[in-house]
Amino acid sequence: MRVKQMSIDEFRGVMELDWKPAQLTGLPSFLGRMPSGIVHAIYASGTFNSGSGHCGGLKLYRSAPDDPVKLNEDSYVVSAHTDSNTLSVYGPYRDSGHWCNEIPERLRGAPIFSAR
Repeated sequence: MRVKQMSIDEFRGVMELDWKPAQLTGLPSFLGRMPSGIVHAIYASGTFNSGSGHCGGLKLYRSAPDDPVKLNEDSYVVSAHTDSNTLSVYGPYRDSGHWCNEIPERLRGAPIFSAR
């Protein structure tokens, strides 16, 4: 897996929510090559005050036409650099929630932000 980059300005609105989830419209820049037609939804959370390099995360839900479920969930970890306006994005990670049929209840109704 290669590390991807994202501008801190692109993630600022999410970080201001201090770990409360937000739904993103559009594709974050690091996902620029992903066909938008397969993306079902993107959710993110983060903070400016993590005290460590980890400052956020994203969950991308995409259509899964070749799987026995409706959606695949891909997770990404977002890390900050103390001397930069760039964030590092690691992923996708696939865990036990990777194969799903719906967006988790805890994410529904989250505020909506533009990814760009």
